Amino acid sequence: MIGKTLKLYQSRHDSVVVVSMQGSLDHNGASIMEGACLQLIREGDSRLLLDLAEVDYISSSGLRSLLVVAKTMKAVQGRLALCRLSPTSKEVMALSGFNTIVNCWEDRQAAWVDLMR
Repeated sequence: MIGKTLKLYQSRHDSVVVVSMQGSLDHNGASIMEGACLQLIREGDSRLLLDLAEVDYISSSGLRSLLVVAKTMKAVQGRLALCRLSPTSKEVMALSGFNTIVNCWEDRQAAWVDLMR
């Protein structure tokens, strides 16, 4: 169901923080995700893996928030990766060109290996 509240789940694997999401990256969800990720960065985390397997919708607000997180990570010389995007989310990333800004991986393991380089 598009428009449901975004839920975030965080876990830590070595020096990588995995943020799994469930719901929509619409205006409200984007704000939740952006705030949580920026807080992690402020706390000193420099490797974030965003697992989008259960994200059912990404709006322009969602893309904007992902870009804010990506730019903030770059500013602190951190690393960001996305993984497990749905076919629709992959298409949104490709059409927007976002997949040229942030690495998008099929699974967590590949993303984790990339972040640990």
